[in-house]
Amino acid sequence: MSRAILVFVLSGVILTGCAPFTAKDNFASFLNHDIGLTGDDWSRYLVDTRALPNGNKENKYVYLNPRGRCVFYREIDQKTNRMIAWRIEGDDTGCAIPS
Repeated sequence: MSRAILVFVLSGVILTGCAPFTAKDNFASFLNHDIGLTGDDWSRYLVDTRALPNGNKENKYVYLNPRGRCVFYREIDQKTNRMIAWRIEGDDTGCAIPS
């Protein structure tokens, strides 16, 4: 491999590794930060709650922003009232928070 090609490939790897968070990454970061915490900073987007077979509850949220609609769920531990998991339903285009 020529030296020029090697420098080009390594530059691409370095630049890709240093890419800033996207708005979707930022959204995921906010939710990941809430794992293990009590309270609900997203309560204004809460539209439904249901009991899960394991005894926990699952809260459904709809978050609207200029990019679109985001439907996501947070699983809350029944005993500790702490968030233990989250997931996005359907198209995640609207699941974005500008940084």
